Amino acid sequence: MHAVLGAGPAYLSFDIDAIDPGQAPGTGTPEVGGLFTWQVMAILRRLAGIDLRGMDLVEVAPAYDLAEITALAGAAVIWQYRCLHPEPLPHRPP
Repeated sequence: MHAVLGAGPAYLSFDIDAIDPGQAPGTGTPEVGGLFTWQVMAILRRLAGIDLRGMDLVEVAPAYDLAEITALAGAAVIWQYRCLHPEPLPHRPP
């Protein structure tokens, strides 16, 4: 990924239906044999050092989301993205 993107800015778009429906059933187009969430997290961690300027997460369908596990998987993807680029909190005087 680093070789393809180089030093330029990039944008991450993640489609939740890339995750196996056993771990994220709440999508309009489930993909049997998709990635497991641990695999997604490993891929995202490898994006460290890439100049990501933003991201989106698509295809979460709450109507199909049993026990909100797809929403949790989506939140984990967004959290992992945010952990790639921790920004310091603004300084507040005492």
